[in-house]
Amino acid sequence: LLLFGFITYKLLRPKRTTEQIFNFETAFTQYINRDQIDFCNSDKYKNTILADYYISSSYNPISIGYLKYDYVSTNMIEKTIIYGNRYIELEILDKEIHNNTIPVIGIGNEEGYITNSQNVLSCEEVFKTISEVAFSQRYVNNYRDPLFIFLNLKTQNISTLNKLNNIIIKYLN
Repeated sequence: LLLFGFITYKLLRPKRTTEQIFNFETAFTQYINRDQIDFCNSDKYKNTILADYYISSSYNPISIGYLKYDYVSTNMIEKTIIYGNRYIELEILDKEIHNNTIPVIGIGNEEGYITNSQNVLSCEEVFKTISEVAFSQRYVNNYRDPLFIFLNLKTQNISTLNKLNNIIIKYLN
């Protein structure tokens, strides 16, 4: 019975993922006004400070549903940015427990290598998606606005942090 439940869960995952993305899109597209004016680039607002603005944000925009024990996807971060978020929080973890590992993005705990998500995403993939979507006029109207990324580093591995640094420079420089 337990094996049957596990197999059913794995087989229904793509359907569940698609339904959650569709529900997310349906809930938020009704509030989006694509014809809004880009206030940040007009002369009227040149002398304002950042504290004068409201910034749409997202905690763990890679999760497709639950914040723990569920799947993560770059499709969700793409949708989050398209819907106007300019502040996102990502959790950086070690992929494995040894010193020469790579940084991954997922949902984890403070130890840095124990994930609480069904899968993890490579930092290369996530930062490539961010750079392609967040600063492209093809996807968003506010492509010239700043994008704030909070990296919740759940690792103290210097090798992992150096690799993360190289990835950020490669895609967001």
